[in-house]
This record gives sequence, C-alpha cells and structure tokens, in this order.
Amino acid sequence: MYHMLPVVALAAAIIAGPARADFIGQFVQCWNVGTLSSDGLRAVVTVSVTFDHTGRPDPAAIRLQGYTGSTPAGAREAFGVASRAITRCKPTGKPGSTIWLKISTDGVRVLPPPDPSPSIEI
Repeated sequence: MYHMLPVVALAAAIIAGPARADFIGQFVQCWNVGTLSSDGLRAVVTVSVTFDHTGRPDPAAIRLQGYTGSTPAGAREAFGVASRAITRCKPTGKPGSTIWLKISTDGVRVLPPPDPSPSIEI
C-alpha cells in the first residue's frame, strides 16, 4: 500500500521552487508505509540526501540525522522506508548538493541546511 504524503510548509533549501515540488512529488510516489510497525509509523525522521554529479541521490550518502516520536527501532524502520523511496524513485537535485528532509506520515519537508559547527582555534 502506498501512502501519499501531503507536501507541507516547505522551507528554503538548496532545492527551490518547482524543483523542490518535483523532488517531493517523486519521493512520495515511492513512500510505502504499509510495512511499518505502529512504532515506525510514529517516527519523524530527519534524513540527509547527497546528490551525485548527475543530480541523482547517492545511495551511499543517504543518512539518518535524527528522529523523534518513536524508539530507535521504529526510527530505523522509518528511515529504511524513506531511504528505499529515495533510492527507488531517484528524485533529482542539484549535482553535488546535500539536502535535509523531515519525513513522517503527516508529511515531508525540505529543511534548510544546518549551520556548520563553528570552528574553534586553539
């Protein structure tokens, strides 16, 4: 069973305007929550996706950056489903860029990239 996610409150990010909507649309076509446990369904996962030189997601560079709402096992489940959706549908992005997504059964948002940690000189 495929579950269509609403596109909600998209934040400014590397993907802008129509390209952002296209990315989200491509992602939700493959988002399949039918295999998730009730714990996995409660998870809200933050995922980073790095695009290769062709603008396709690099499967080795899809990372779980954080989660809320569930146990670690539920978050791993939800991340697995999100990662498979990204890998299967191959939504396009800016070559060489990384985006952050917040994904739940309530929606998916493209997040602004996090601020880099300030460097400390000693």
